[in-house]
Amino acid sequence: MVNDITFQEVLEHWASYGIGFWIAIIAGIAVFVVEIKLAKRGVILSNREKKIEKAKKAGHMIRAEAIYQNYNRRGGKGSGTGDDLYHCVYEYTVDGVKRRYVVAQSGHYPPRTITLYYLSNPKRVFSAYDHNKKDVVQGFLLYLIPLLVIYLVAKAFGVDFSAFR
Repeated sequence: MVNDITFQEVLEHWASYGIGFWIAIIAGIAVFVVEIKLAKRGVILSNREKKIEKAKKAGHMIRAEAIYQNYNRRGGKGSGTGDDLYHCVYEYTVDGVKRRYVVAQSGHYPPRTITLYYLSNPKRVFSAYDHNKKDVVQGFLLYLIPLLVIYLVAKAFGVDFSAFR
């Protein structure tokens, strides 16, 4: 038999958590909203397209030619997974100095020539083919920081977390 629970019982259960818990939840939501607004403005989680547009406006574009291409079949020969990893080394010249840039992607070969961009330092280039680990970490922190705020505020208000086990 299914235990039916009324809305009143749900509210009473939630009220048993105490005011400190709910203040912590509100603080976490507020931090998350601020993070979303900052991300939309490009202060945090600045996306690649905005960076590319900024570099284009400044004229910071470099043409790079492929000097080496390779691929690794990750699923084994004939696996049909379509998850091959393609690796391409590009060479570009800035101020008479040759430099290299690597692109790794799955699915298909990168093109023979690509455009690289930089914001202020031509040693720190990026492309439209980048899969930046920094973006992944920042995206993870977007969710982790509000949870940390909830925990710290709840602890400051003396919330007993043993009830949540």
